[in-house]
Amino acid sequence: MSNDKTLLTLAEEFYEANTKVVDDLVAELRAAGVTEEALDGLIHDGAEEEKRDSEEASSVNNHGLTFQVASIMEGNSIREGERIIREAAGLSSAPKV
Repeated sequence: MSNDKTLLTLAEEFYEANTKVVDDLVAELRAAGVTEEALDGLIHDGAEEEKRDSEEASSVNNHGLTFQVASIMEGNSIREGERIIREAAGLSSAPKV
């Protein structure tokens, strides 16, 4: 993987291409009372695994839940990212319908 783009840029691009998927999960997280802080660690862990600067992770975290979700999904695939996010947030693995 190339590190030419920042984590935030990758998250922004992923969000643009997958707005509904991200927005649906963010709405569910917010309805369950999940805040940005719940995903901060995941963002920092992912950045560390990718040998990224912690400033990049902090930038994603500072942009809120939407870009945190997009970043995690971008780095892991939609399905795996959703599973990881749900687990970290203490939600069931199946989305609400």
